[in-house]
Amino acid sequence: MKYAISGHEGKTAVEEVILSLLPGVPLQRVEAAALDGDWLLSQMRREGRESVLRSRACLGGRVTEDERRVTDGLDSQENRRRLTHELKLSVYAVLRPFLAEDPPWGSMTGVRPGKLARRLLEEGRGEEEAARILQNRYFVTPRRSQLALAAARCARQIGQTLGPGQVAVYAGIPFCPSRCSYCSFVSQAVEQARALVEPYVDTLCREIRLTGDMLRQLGTQVTSLYVGGGTPTTLSASLLEGVLEELARQFASPALREFTVEAGRPDTIDEDKLRRMRACGVDRISINPQSMNPAVLQAIGRSHTPEQVLSSYALARRVGFENINMDVIAGLPGDEEESFAQTMRTLLSLQPENITVHTLAAKKGAAKGDKRPSPGQIARVRGMVDRSIALLTAAGYRPYYLYRQKYMAGGLENVGWCRADMVNEYNVVMMEEIQSVISLGAGGVTKLVDPRTGAVRRFANSKYPFEYHRELDKIQRSKEQIADGLRQLWGRPEE
Repeated sequence: MKYAISGHEGKTAVEEVILSLLPGVPLQRVEAAALDGDWLLSQMRREGRESVLRSRACLGGRVTEDERRVTDGLDSQENRRRLTHELKLSVYAVLRPFLAEDPPWGSMTGVRPGKLARRLLEEGRGEEEAARILQNRYFVTPRRSQLALAAARCARQIGQTLGPGQVAVYAGIPFCPSRCSYCSFVSQAVEQARALVEPYVDTLCREIRLTGDMLRQLGTQVTSLYVGGGTPTTLSASLLEGVLEELARQFASPALREFTVEAGRPDTIDEDKLRRMRACGVDRISINPQSMNPAVLQAIGRSHTPEQVLSSYALARRVGFENINMDVIAGLPGDEEESFAQTMRTLLSLQPENITVHTLAAKKGAAKGDKRPSPGQIARVRGMVDRSIALLTAAGYRPYYLYRQKYMAGGLENVGWCRADMVNEYNVVMMEEIQSVISLGAGGVTKLVDPRTGAVRRFANSKYPFEYHRELDKIQRSKEQIADGLRQLWGRPEE
């Protein structure tokens, strides 16, 4: 599909809407004079204190049009936000008539739909009014508006418990037993990167110590620790213990409310590792089957079996873990709605504290990336996700955080569900951006969040393990910049 832009710089906004609504269509930006076949034109012109937005689309010879006006307000930042919003709505309006059914998230293309719902609540609107706005202004379906409001509600509750000068900490272990076909994370199969593992762990522990020193000097406390990957339990028991002991030594305090490790792959879990994790203070783990269908596991390159999922879960309970998350993915190759529902029923019978339902996304860094789903596949995935919502709700679980990704099948979402009040605080503060997160390890992106404005400042480590472990000087300089950023956020003078 060809598209052209005239009079504005909203290329990203236009592309996001097109890709969200027409995920299987390749895009080509051209000049307006070169539009032919299937095309979209997005234009803006100024008339006094108004911006006039006009969109036109042609698919299969049928043409649709939309025009709307945006009047300038007093706040320039709010003007830009409103203009981007109306630009997206205009593109959505001309493409909507060509869709077989309305997308579940309507015109919303962002990663964090809960942030909009939270802003509506913080403006003093009740939940019913906020739901109406999401449905009538953004065309979000009632079911998805309730998911967004649930995430907003949870983020507000957690935000009220966070004190000034508190942060979350993430540590990444970018190694796995093997690389899954759908994965785009910066992770490496441990057999191919074995020589990197010990140097990487050594550098990570040194970064942990540098960060601990920095936070102590600032008088900062850590409220949640999260060790992700990759699969951290790919490490040997002794290496894993070394990382966890260093994390506990540097960041444990009365303010620490949770310490999570993604055990992830059941084939990396044994009793020795579980007991060492418990001894280091880890109180929450993930055991992620993704599917309980053996044929699906084989198709995606997972080397474990459904039986190993069950035995690893039982072992974790015996060792004393009382907070366990389990991940599943809707839309994996070879899976059907009924077999996916059977996976859900099996996990629900175990009663883990958290179940996270992901929707398969076609990612460029994955082996199965660049493959856009067909309409039939989209319908199948939507059926799976809707079935999971019904099963989880009936079993007494409630949604507590969600996020979306580009190229996600059916324009759907990833949702974390919990029993009772067993939320994972780190997931909430990271996705809803209500607290600064200090990220350690290769590919780690530290996010400093201004609690007054919500503005986020980012600091990135080197992306790949072999670069990361050679760059301790760069890491140290980054800590100095992060410390300065935290002082500015909290109004503390430099020592």
